[in-house]
Amino acid sequence: MLGLRGLRHLGLSAFAPSTEGAAAKLARVLPEPLRDSIQMIEEVIGLEPGPWVVSTSAESLIRVATAIRGRHRLTFAYQSHEGAASQREIEPFGVVHMDGRWYMVGHCLMRQALRTFRLDRVSQSEIGEESFERAAEFDMKAYMNRGMPFVQSRFAIEVWVNLPLAETQSHFALYRVSMSEENGGTTIECGRDQLELFAAMLLSLGCRIVVRQPMELKEVFAALAKRASDAACANS
Repeated sequence: MLGLRGLRHLGLSAFAPSTEGAAAKLARVLPEPLRDSIQMIEEVIGLEPGPWVVSTSAESLIRVATAIRGRHRLTFAYQSHEGAASQREIEPFGVVHMDGRWYMVGHCLMRQALRTFRLDRVSQSEIGEESFERAAEFDMKAYMNRGMPFVQSRFAIEVWVNLPLAETQSHFALYRVSMSEENGGTTIECGRDQLELFAAMLLSLGCRIVVRQPMELKEVFAALAKRASDAACANS
């Protein structure tokens, strides 16, 4: 069984989630004394299948989940997407895994508004003694639908695919992308730091694809096409 020292060294990528439930996956690898703190219920964790691309501190994830379940404020140091450092205190509502990263959602006392923070940019987190009551009307899934497709991403993506909206929706987690009907097909908008995996997902749809932005996505498709051609021509 891995201890926290081993988890710190390996990062969370050592036990990346698959189709297995997040709670089961984490409980299977965490030491016994820590399992209760990571038995995530739906309001604490939102998870999409896929690898944990960016290593995230196990202690940090456990501390955040504990604060959420106990309804306690959380203080931490944060480095923004632009590199700006700040001290934050939030009322944490939930954490979500998206595009290989863990994000924390909560009411930021400094901004007096809902904010989303990447957990790999959080440090020196501490659970406060002061408790809070989460707004009854807050809907974690609705918030993700509105905000998560575009949060803190390197590339803004817009593509059109020749598939009906309902069929396209069945291939994507709804909180990762924004979709709308257009000319008998579907326009997909989202943000991503890595383009190759998203390009491969689009190719798996088996339909016509029109890339509107970014230009780098077209370059990724060209590179994938060359690799496919090389593989087809290679001798055994």
